[in-house]
Amino acid sequence: MTPFRNKAINKLKYKIISLVMYDIEKFKLLLKNYSKIIVFSIVFLMTAIFSLYYSYVFDKNLLKVYFLDVGQGDSILIKAPRNNLLLIDTGANEKVVSKVEGVLQVNIKQIEGVLLTHQDLDHDGGFQYIHKYFHVKSLYISNNYTEKLDFTNKYIVSQGDVVDMDGVMLEIISPNYNDVGSSNHTSIVSILKYGNYRFIFMGDADKEIERKLVAQGYFDNSDQYIDVLKLGHHGSDTSSSESFLKKIKPEYCIFSVGEGNSYGLPSTSILDLSEKYCKSIYRTDEDGSIGVFTDGKTVKIKKSL
Repeated sequence: MTPFRNKAINKLKYKIISLVMYDIEKFKLLLKNYSKIIVFSIVFLMTAIFSLYYSYVFDKNLLKVYFLDVGQGDSILIKAPRNNLLLIDTGANEKVVSKVEGVLQVNIKQIEGVLLTHQDLDHDGGFQYIHKYFHVKSLYISNNYTEKLDFTNKYIVSQGDVVDMDGVMLEIISPNYNDVGSSNHTSIVSILKYGNYRFIFMGDADKEIERKLVAQGYFDNSDQYIDVLKLGHHGSDTSSSESFLKKIKPEYCIFSVGEGNSYGLPSTSILDLSEKYCKSIYRTDEDGSIGVFTDGKTVKIKKSL
């Protein structure tokens, strides 16, 4: 083999080795860069999986209570963890239908129960539309509700009765079967307890009813609960006495009231009291429909739903 040929072969070997070494270094650099991407992708994927799992576990045990913005009136939608629905009051008109559909964001056809606290138009006027658009399985009223309703599964409830939403219990604490008086005075008042949280729905109950319930000991264990209070009678000064609010010490106070209503509600005096005794205040006229979501241990509140 000639020296020239040896030189050519050696040059070719060197070139091949150089190319291989270059490719190895390039591969190492590429691997180093991609390893960062791979690690980031794994971390991102694990975070996403954990978030989805947490959301699933949280949502699976989630109680959802919506205070619907139906104008000057009341309507509260309760969605139990197993998706059973109970509607407390229906506002004054057909607006309640779109509000129910809006907060659920699904096409629902059935509501397990509707509870009408009393027969004032701003509480029961929307029932005919709810009955028209949804299949309502059960209707709950007090014996003071005298308006005739064409409904088959109608139940009279009074103090001590419980509406069972597949394990989530709504307790009726007023009126008792013998209570008489105005529709506001005999308005159904109810409590829903879920874990550390207690929801108190006052309807349009007046100060006399508040005093009676306090005397009967319904709020003696307020320190054991984080209370969500729907104030009575849209923030009218006929309800929500100072002694009542002081006894409950609610964490969250919610006014169901219409924007620019002609009644001037909520009243200035009740707003002052709520600012004194409530840690957080929400109003449907300013915040829109309000959702309170809890697993019994923690809570999330969303506005403008």
